[in-house]
Amino acid sequence: MPIHLTLAQKSMQYFLSGKTMLGNMMKNKFFLLAYCVFLAFWTSSVFADQPITVATWNVGFMDRNVTDLKIDDFLNEVDFDILLVNEIKTQDDLNSLKAAMDREDFHTAISSFTNGNGNLEVGIISRFPLTEIVEYDRSIDNSGNITEKKLERVNLPGIANVGVGRGFLVAKVQSLNLYVIVSHLKSSKGRSGQHDRSNAQKRELVAAAIATHTLELREDHPECSVLFGGDVNVGVADKKKNGVNLIVDNNDGTNTGVDGYDETHAILGGGLIDSLKMRSLAEKVKGTFVGNDNIPDYPGTGAIDVLYITGPLESKFKPAVSATDRHGSDHLCVYSSTGSVTPDGPNLPTENSVEITNALPNPDGDDNGNESITITYSENGTVDISGWTMQDRAGNIFKFKNGTKLNSGENEIVLSPHTMPLNNSGDTIILMDKSSVQRGPVFSYSRQEVKSGQRVR
Repeated sequence: MPIHLTLAQKSMQYFLSGKTMLGNMMKNKFFLLAYCVFLAFWTSSVFADQPITVATWNVGFMDRNVTDLKIDDFLNEVDFDILLVNEIKTQDDLNSLKAAMDREDFHTAISSFTNGNGNLEVGIISRFPLTEIVEYDRSIDNSGNITEKKLERVNLPGIANVGVGRGFLVAKVQSLNLYVIVSHLKSSKGRSGQHDRSNAQKRELVAAAIATHTLELREDHPECSVLFGGDVNVGVADKKKNGVNLIVDNNDGTNTGVDGYDETHAILGGGLIDSLKMRSLAEKVKGTFVGNDNIPDYPGTGAIDVLYITGPLESKFKPAVSATDRHGSDHLCVYSSTGSVTPDGPNLPTENSVEITNALPNPDGDDNGNESITITYSENGTVDISGWTMQDRAGNIFKFKNGTKLNSGENEIVLSPHTMPLNNSGDTIILMDKSSVQRGPVFSYSRQEVKSGQRVR
């Protein structure tokens, strides 16, 4: 549904208009360069001040498809801005997932580890444009439509020189000064100890490459943060597996006082690779693999779906939480937010900050699909009104779709056909949040106030 442009979008539209004096000044190459630098910095600052939610979810498309997922329920709980996806198959599957989520204007990237047709690809769905998309793979096949680079073994004792069928995907979110990395590390398949040691070596190999690339990105772009997410297949609290020393390993999984045999988490957050210590956002999240029920299959091992971050945004993210339901997958989504968004979901606006301020009940031409209501948000930033409703005098209800956000100021809401027609003889409209609490005063107008093509206030 149409929502007013953000301040950043409006300003960019204004600056780029050829009708302004700036349009003529941009003919000067020096000014153009300075302007571009300013614009990049300014838009980054605007976006960075908004609440951001990043999530990672193993959707399990090796065993199911998008119709098996409970998308509406998922979005009511996890209103993401960036979603890191595991176990996706193809770009078509990623597009289908995006469409089911009513996020068709979002941007995507997908890996092609297995000639672009594997079950275990990883992807990104982002509200923000993605640039510098690169896939790191142990064996380059160049089957996708993105840049592909060789995933090299980090030359450290304890990092085995093994083959692994998949690597990791990187993309830059320029507007946030943020690089996101997504990977799906080798599965344990329920094993531990010696039977899982070769799998752990594959996890460590890719984790070490991710850590090394993170360090390179931070060195080359100190103004940027790096966030890693995905299914690492070893729990953050798994005492039988987790170790902190690449050389000393207890391979039998008994944890008898000898260092564990899997250093995946220590590589990402424990300083094993050139002292890199990414912040573990999911360190207190409980088990996230739930099989066919909602009880974690491996209690006490902690989340295997994780988020790690380093850089300027590190302190802005709140501790991650998991979704309360698997929503049709066999994994719980894990997500973390910044700003005024809490891990339990978006904060509600203050009592009187949202209200209906005018309506267009009698537009020029056909009423159906052209009537609209203006909702004013008086605070700064944005507020999520997914699941809120408007109800008229006759009891007709208009429900706001998942992902609907109000910007500061006036927001015009076009009423979809046959939902809540505005009565030209007068009407009353009540705005209610998801808890059925009324927001703002009741908006009403009379027959005498209705004029063709004019708004009533």
